[in-house]
Amino acid sequence: MSHLHRFFSSLPEEGKASFLLPPEEAHHALRVVRLRDGDTVSVFDGRGGEVEGRLRPCGKKEAEIEIVRRMQHPEPAVKMTVAVAWLHRDKAHEDIVRRAVELGMWRIIFWRADHSQKKCAAADRWEKIALEACKQSGRVFIPEIELQDSLDALFETVSRPVIHALPAADPLQKPEILVHDQVTMLIGPEGDFSDREVALAQEQGAIQIHMGNCIFKSEVAAAVAMTLLAAQVGELGRHFSVVSG
Repeated sequence: MSHLHRFFSSLPEEGKASFLLPPEEAHHALRVVRLRDGDTVSVFDGRGGEVEGRLRPCGKKEAEIEIVRRMQHPEPAVKMTVAVAWLHRDKAHEDIVRRAVELGMWRIIFWRADHSQKKCAAADRWEKIALEACKQSGRVFIPEIELQDSLDALFETVSRPVIHALPAADPLQKPEILVHDQVTMLIGPEGDFSDREVALAQEQGAIQIHMGNCIFKSEVAAAVAMTLLAAQVGELGRHFSVVSG
């Protein structure tokens, strides 16, 4: 199957045979990847809606999509959230956003930990990075991205169960989380969780797990945790089995 170029747009209501791409997407189609009249493309709306259609240039700056096939993808059976403490490098946050989209996270939260060394400003680039990662990976749902000011505030908003990655804990066990339709993975900062935060997570009923004996940078720990989570309850789990131990 040949690769289809993917574009982002709101989609027209049922019954409409065509629609115009947004100006930025039309520019990319016509001037960057230089698609031709009649080329087949995919357009998604970030909420599970997707169409395949034929590109029809309208002058030099506009592009129309003739709808060939319309799809509405179901939401994931388990909606996965990754909650990562504010990190020192802005690029680390961007890398986490990319990996989170690729691995099918439903929600991304950056939270201020007691040991966070730098204030995490809400980056305008995060949404753009998430969109580009969706296009590249074939995802059709764009995750929510948000900031929380503390672990206390985080626990007021996240779905249970919360999986708390700690060095001295047990391996992740699938039966504990498989019965839920939402799950949150909690990752600490470079300086690790404070004693107060560990106690708070325990009070909130977080499931403590470990991810092996290696010491990871926080952004690597987030990538490993998201991969393990996706393999346990996400679509990766349909393709291979994970043996804990």
